[in-house]
Amino acid sequence: MSARRSFFRDYGYITGPSRLYTKVILDQVQGYFEGDLQVAPGDVVVDVGANTGLFALEVMRRTKGQCTIHCFEPIAENYLALTQNVAAAMERWSMEDGSVKTFPIGLAASPGVASFAHYVHSPSQSAMLEDGAHQAGTLVRRFLRALFEDPERVRGFISPLTRGVLALVPDRLGLVLADRIARHLAKVRIVETSVDTLSNVMARDGITRIDFLKIDVEGAEDAVLAGIRPGDWGNIEQVAVEVHDIDGRVGAIRGLLEENGFLVNVTRDELRRRLGVEVYDVRGRRTGRTRGTGH
Repeated sequence: MSARRSFFRDYGYITGPSRLYTKVILDQVQGYFEGDLQVAPGDVVVDVGANTGLFALEVMRRTKGQCTIHCFEPIAENYLALTQNVAAAMERWSMEDGSVKTFPIGLAASPGVASFAHYVHSPSQSAMLEDGAHQAGTLVRRFLRALFEDPERVRGFISPLTRGVLALVPDRLGLVLADRIARHLAKVRIVETSVDTLSNVMARDGITRIDFLKIDVEGAEDAVLAGIRPGDWGNIEQVAVEVHDIDGRVGAIRGLLEENGFLVNVTRDELRRRLGVEVYDVRGRRTGRTRGTGH
């Protein structure tokens, strides 16, 4: 990843592949807080698939730095940007050392070593090979082709100016450009890195409660959830998982959360629906707890 630092008014300087990439992911991060799930001062947050740290930065912004965050990112280039962004945000919010911990590992069903596909120019698509790398980037590829083949499908997701410019591009040339961009974004490098289970980390690091568990691991979400021992589920209050619906996975994860006492909501955003991408947002929350410091 060729790192660039860009300034954003509400966050300060952020390191990422490009300003556009960072802006897109920051916009996506807002979706975690559009429904019933929220963060409050004093919360303990676990970010699985932390990427360059933008979800963590948003949690810090919303709690004004009054939070504890544990971030897990197995790809070395992403992890470097994550540590840089977290350090800058901690200074911005005058947070104590250790308030945000970063781990250069992945989470899985069992400890060991796993292979990951690192998408060099689109790091948010990086995935554990055994689970989701084959479909990582599907949304990007379909979006690029739709820009030229059927722009009405993505109306509302591009500006009128962009639509006007695209209308001047001959269809055949447009598809060639879309395919070239897609191939550029699909440049992949295989890396091996350590993985552990969430329950092992909780025991080792003394994490006795998780107010918000966020999982975005591009197809390996079932493995992450399998690494939570039955006795630890009661210490988790809110869960947000991006789920790739492979072999009925959405239904299985919904059932798992409901069995463990969560009220569950499943949605698919408009762009994914229009492009036929079977990726869903599964959100779970408990009732009867007091949010915020002290619980």
